[in-house]
Order: sequence, then structure tokens, then C-alpha cells
Amino acid sequence: MGVWVPSSSGTGISVAIAGYSRQPGTVIDPAIESHYRTGYERSRLFPGGNPSLEFVRSMELLDRLLPGPPARLLDVGGGPGTYAARLARRGYRVHLVDPVPLHVEQARQAAGRDPAFGFTAAEGDARKLSERAESQDAVLLFGPLYHLTGAAQRRQALAEAWRVLRPGARLLAMAVCRFASLLDGLYEGWLDDPDFRPIVDQDLLDGQHRNPDPVGRPEFFTTAYFHTPDGLAGEVEQAGFTGVAVYGVEGPGWRARPAGWHGTSGAWPAAGKDRRTGPRPRPLSPARTSSPPRRENADRV
Repeated sequence: MGVWVPSSSGTGISVAIAGYSRQPGTVIDPAIESHYRTGYERSRLFPGGNPSLEFVRSMELLDRLLPGPPARLLDVGGGPGTYAARLARRGYRVHLVDPVPLHVEQARQAAGRDPAFGFTAAEGDARKLSERAESQDAVLLFGPLYHLTGAAQRRQALAEAWRVLRPGARLLAMAVCRFASLLDGLYEGWLDDPDFRPIVDQDLLDGQHRNPDPVGRPEFFTTAYFHTPDGLAGEVEQAGFTGVAVYGVEGPGWRARPAGWHGTSGAWPAAGKDRRTGPRPRPLSPARTSSPPRRENADRV
């Protein structure tokens, strides 16, 4: 989930956003705001212009788990529209919500580049969505569950996803694995770093990831909550969803990027993401939850 940052100048791109507005009173952690203010998120999933393992694997799971187009999708915390644009080109009716004005502007730019397969975008909060009850065929939560660090906040986001999903609809959510910093420290040789080792210890203890020096050490990611697989499934089930399944997206395989890998095929043998300089998310093992909700006699599969 993103942050409030000032919007840059207008782009002249027209995107229909009637009926949606910025949610008042949204409070985003200043550390998260600072992390995303750079605008790097737009290129993060395509290092060097090539799709990352995270993007390729996520699209494979979306193709497998989403209902077919022209289903109505709500992309909550959708950032600059990387997934929304691809799904819109496949015939889905997509609306993106993000609390970062810069992300929303970038998403509108992405939608305007291909008007025949556009999507809408607006500022909003995962904890208080503007959409009508039972109006969506699927909800994507690719960010809120790890940037909402309090359990009560995550429950609010899951309750809102439940509210807007129609009977028979599906939730797909992304989380970050509890062991992400440990793996990163092992691969990067950071476990002896006096600034990094306490981060790992805290992550393993309770999942509360904090970077004490976000300006000087942006590579240590930003404020987040890292789930265990069972913890993620449990939170989703407690929100009333049934049929929960957890899928690995990257795991430690991101590090083993063989020569010549460009992420263009449907197979991902021992492949992984490029590293890049500057701030980028350090979570290495996101997990996805696909969970049809339960509602009395309605199966919402």
C-alpha cells in the first residue's frame, strides 16, 4: 500500500473517474511515503526493461485464478498500474485504487497509452473503499496486507474486500514472507552489518519490519509487516473467506538468474529478479492467497 505524495503537473490524459474521489483522513506512515516518493515503483517490475520473475509468476497465477474477461476487477493498492494495464489489455474491466497521488497519475498515463484497453484509476484507501457492495468479480490486494502493519488495519482491508465482492467472486492478495530479510542478508552478506542484523531479528520475532535509516540505507526496504504462510492464511480465513490457498511467487529462486533469462517464456526454471541500485522492495518471497468468500448459502467460489 502506498502513501500520499504531491501530484506532479497534469499530463493531458483523460481518464474516466466519475464517482471516485480521494478518501479523507487517510494516514500513511511517513517512512512509507518517503520510500515511494521517488517514483521508482513504475519500473521496479521490469529491471533493465525485462519482466522480473515476480511479474511473470504473478501474471501466471492471475491467468490461472482470475475469472475470465470481461470480469470486473478492483486493483487495490495497484501502484502505477503495471498489472491493471496488462489485465485491461486482456479484456478485463479494471479500476485501480491507490493512496499515492503520483501512482494514480502514473496509472492514468498507462491507461491513456492504449485507450482501446483503458482502465480507470483514483486515489483511495484499502480500509474504506468507494465501490458498491457486491460490485466486483475479483479484488487484488497487492500491497495493502504488508504495508498495513497493524492487524486491525489488515482486518479492515479484508472486510472491505469482502464487502465489494459479489457472491462467487475471488480475492487475490500478496504478502511478504517472514524470512525475506534473512534471505536477503544471507545473499547480500549483510548479516554482520550492525544496522541490518537488528532488522532481521525483529522480522523473525514478530514480522514488524522497520528500517532505522531509510534515507541512508534505502535498500533495507521500508515499514512493513512480514507474514508467515500460516499467519496469512489465518487472517484471510478469519475475515470470512473460504477455500484459501497460498502460492509461492518468488521464494529464494529470484537470486538464481541464469544467463540469457529475459522472462519471456512460460517457464521459470531457477530464475529470479535482477537487483538494482537505489530504493526497491527487498521482500523476496511474496505469497499469494486465492480465497473464495463464504456467505451463508452463497459459495462465492
